[in-house]
Amino acid sequence: MVEKFPTEQQVADALYECSGDIFNMVDVLRFLNNNDLNKDNAIRFICYLIGLKIMPVERPNWIPTILKIGNYYNSVISRYFEDCFNEPLFAVKEEAAKNIEKVVHEKFEWCMGFGYQLKIEPFYIKDAELRVKRMFAVYTLEVPNFEYLPEYSLFAYASYLISLLFAIKAGLHPYFAEAVGYRIFLALVKINKHNRQLLEMKYTEDHFNKFDDLFTYFAKDTKKKMEEAKIDYHRLIWHWENTLYTDEHMPINLLLIWDHMFFHVDEFQFFMRFLHVSHLRQMEKAGINFASKESMESMPWNAVELMKDCDDIMEQDVGRVKFNYWTLCPCYNLCPSLRKFKRF
Repeated sequence: MVEKFPTEQQVADALYECSGDIFNMVDVLRFLNNNDLNKDNAIRFICYLIGLKIMPVERPNWIPTILKIGNYYNSVISRYFEDCFNEPLFAVKEEAAKNIEKVVHEKFEWCMGFGYQLKIEPFYIKDAELRVKRMFAVYTLEVPNFEYLPEYSLFAYASYLISLLFAIKAGLHPYFAEAVGYRIFLALVKINKHNRQLLEMKYTEDHFNKFDDLFTYFAKDTKKKMEEAKIDYHRLIWHWENTLYTDEHMPINLLLIWDHMFFHVDEFQFFMRFLHVSHLRQMEKAGINFASKESMESMPWNAVELMKDCDDIMEQDVGRVKFNYWTLCPCYNLCPSLRKFKRF
């Protein structure tokens, strides 16, 4: 039986009940920039929709936007899955179906861990694998030149589960989380694709050069140790950037890091350079043996301290660059490295 998106009244009631004190962009940015591991996840869902430019910040536009997302997803489901709603991979080509089946199933344990950490009852998680497979089937059928990358399965699970947290609090059916989660998933894939496109352009060299400058200035000893251990730190940070740190952090830490990523979504690469440096500095502080893969993979990350350190080095860099050649650039202080850090 094909499920249906909530009614306009149900969506309106849910948004009214769960939106907290989010009334403008300042409220969104204040929420995202707060270093609290125990934020309200329903409000986080709304801030992600706004931060990722899926939904306008103006409240009168929220309901029409959500309904438009639902209408689109309903139409796609009706078009492709009328006869195979509970077996969505029947609607895609065999090779794609096998790939989706394999990787989505492999990451279901990660999904269960996410649910456990965020205190989602197992009842709500039991069909998450099916829903994420259906999201991938929609993506395969709707997106030209479909390309599947391993990190996409975690993007999809995280997108669905963030939406599910809102749906549970608002008393909405999980199908709502699937439909809106699909839209969040597309936004994360877009960020990933943009990064990979940059890899093919000269910009990547510039990106790494600016990272090297920060790494040398703020973590010179760490850089030296990694070079002595023959660690390709460019490759490491590129992996972090493309996976949005999904492989490194447990879910509760990951969401805090994503909060800050989406806070800086308009200056994403600029922010990521500082975030990478703060990760490498924390590895050094924890006494990680860079010559040992096991030691690096078992790093006990502290997301709150990471973000505090990231904020600190961003502010220190504002003062540092006043004395380098960038100040001679005829850009009237609009270069990213001279831009004031957002404070609210």
